[in-house]
Amino acid sequence: MPASAEAAAAAPESAPAPAQTGPEATALADVDSSDVWHTNHWHFDARLGGAIDDAALGGSIGIGRTQNRWNYGFLAEWNPWFSFDRVSVRPGVFNAYLTLAYRWFQGTRLTIATRIEAGTSTMLFELLGLDKYITGLYLGGALATIRFPLSHDVALTFDPVHFALPAPRPFGLPFYYKQYRVSFGIEVRL
Repeated sequence: MPASAEAAAAAPESAPAPAQTGPEATALADVDSSDVWHTNHWHFDARLGGAIDDAALGGSIGIGRTQNRWNYGFLAEWNPWFSFDRVSVRPGVFNAYLTLAYRWFQGTRLTIATRIEAGTSTMLFELLGLDKYITGLYLGGALATIRFPLSHDVALTFDPVHFALPAPRPFGLPFYYKQYRVSFGIEVRL
């Protein structure tokens, strides 16, 4: 048997393909990352947002669970209200709510999800016709939450349109304070 035939017979039948580099590899990593889609963990969540139309701030902290494409959690939020006409600040409401989010795109550099929120809203000051500490409903959500992973354990979040509707008195003569917020946050894996 000639030497070249012996070398061919000794070589494995299928050699491993060379690793892809460049833009093609980056695009593949964005689409198919098993660590990204099959992740199950708890995380700490902190967010801060503001609205101008019905001026308000919203600062929240909580805990969440990420499970494959779903994320659910609990957040507690202080939501002070402002008046630009009278240049005044009111304590606003305390909101406590559950969240449910579905991640419909996740790559290595960003994630896009849609989130809904539901819970309670408690008035923190007395207003004409409203008693202090009256408790009603809170509804909210974000059509597109964008998440930017900084590392395996830390990510920044951005909600360009976060709708919040605290309604301390939802029935009878309803009282609510609708807000179209822009929110920023941080998630830390536990």
